[in-house]
Amino acid sequence: NIPRLKKHLDINHCDNVEVIELALSDHEGTARFDNQAGSGTGHLAPEGRIEVHITSLDAISVRLPVPNVVKIDCEGAEVEVLKGGEKTIHAAKPAIFLSTHGDALKQTCFSLLNSWGYVPSCLHGDDYLWVQKTT
Repeated sequence: NIPRLKKHLDINHCDNVEVIELALSDHEGTARFDNQAGSGTGHLAPEGRIEVHITSLDAISVRLPVPNVVKIDCEGAEVEVLKGGEKTIHAAKPAIFLSTHGDALKQTCFSLLNSWGYVPSCLHGDDYLWVQKTT
């Protein structure tokens, strides 16, 4: 996906985008990535053919602008990505576009985001926009 993303950025003259070749999770290290089912369904998996570097949103947020929007579509690792970005999310209160995969995972994400003061709005299927409650 990285070469494809870079090609599209070049084609569309997007010079304000920095590609960071990392996978997000709730900790730092390495993991296996499985992309055999296609570029749109790649995911972290013990049997993955590619080794990737992983980090948390909180760990990389110190070198990035404060986010207004966070989009998460990570084929099953949504909870880990959210937990790894808890400090950043609490501080920045970004709108969160979240695509979940499976009912149990969806309920876990909903509970977590609700506990952080977010409310959901369904966009399409399992895709949700979460916004911080106003007090």
